[in-house]
Formats: sequence, structure tokens, C-alpha cells
Amino acid sequence: MPQPSSRPDLQAVCRRLLELTQAQSAAIELDDFAGFDKLTDERARLQRLLERTAPGRIRRAELTLLREAAELDRRNCALVGRLLYETGRALDQIHQGKQALHGYGRPGAHLTGSTYGLDTTG
Repeated sequence: MPQPSSRPDLQAVCRRLLELTQAQSAAIELDDFAGFDKLTDERARLQRLLERTAPGRIRRAELTLLREAAELDRRNCALVGRLLYETGRALDQIHQGKQALHGYGRPGAHLTGSTYGLDTTG
């Protein structure tokens, strides 16, 4: 018996949600943040649709797909966390390098800033 058009095919929705999560994983690994962002809009739409679904309507097969997507989400979050940490460390190193370069760029500049510690009496 076909489902009424007002009730979505939940298994297809859950399968598509998993596909989008897998595509987001690939985008993260490729540093394709624009691609990741494009996938987020469709995924949010599907999640809103699932949130309006009565829990009793979700069958075992659909629940399995949702669990797979949730596990992949956890891995994606961990990967993004590591990437953010590594990016922060790289930015710190760049900042330190710029400070060192700035200091080397003007030899003696640190001596002209203040006469503190210099014997100016003669």
C-alpha cells in the first residue's frame, strides 16, 4: 500500500542523511569547507523532517541508519577538533615567526626605544 504524500519515506530520508554525513566526512578530509557547507543545508532540512516524526514510526532499519550517521558525526567532530587544534598551533607559530622577523628586520631598533640601562653620563 503506498504511503500518503504527507508522510515521507523515512528509510529514504535516513539513508540520504547518512549519505550526506559520508559526503561531509569526505569534504572534511579534502579541506573542502565550501562543499561541507553546501551539504549542511540539505542535511538540516532532513533533520527537521525527522524531528517532526513520531518516535514510534521509526523502524529498526531506519534506526540503524541514524546510528551510523550519529557515529560518523562523532568521528567528524573529533576530526574537526583536531584540525582546529592543529590550525591554532600553526597560527601561533606564524605569529612567533612574524615577531622574530619583525625584530630582525630593524637591527638595533630595540636599543633606540629607551635609554634605560645605558650609561649616558660619559
